Amino acid sequence: MDAGKAVNLIGRYVVSLALGKLGQGYLIRWPADDVARGRLDRAHWWAGCRGWLTAATLHEPPIGLSDGRGCRDRRACVLGRSDGRA
Repeated sequence: MDAGKAVNLIGRYVVSLALGKLGQGYLIRWPADDVARGRLDRAHWWAGCRGWLTAATLHEPPIGLSDGRGCRDRRACVLGRSDGRA
C-alpha cells in the first residue's frame, strides 16, 4: 500500500489516499497529534459501513473507493464529520 498520494487535514485527523498495487484507492487517517509526533502506527482505515477501523480490527481488506460496496444508510458512509455537518 502506498499512502500519501493526497493528504488533507479534516477536523483533528490527517486523511490520506493510499493506492494499492492495482491502483485501487483506499482512505487512511491518523490523529493529527500523532502525525505531528511522527507516530504513524495508530492509523485507521476506512471500512465503509463499519466506519474507521485500526488494522488490528479490520479482519478483512479495507473498502476501496471504487469497488461498489456502498452502504444502505448513507449517513454511515460520511468520510468527514460524524455530526452530519460539512
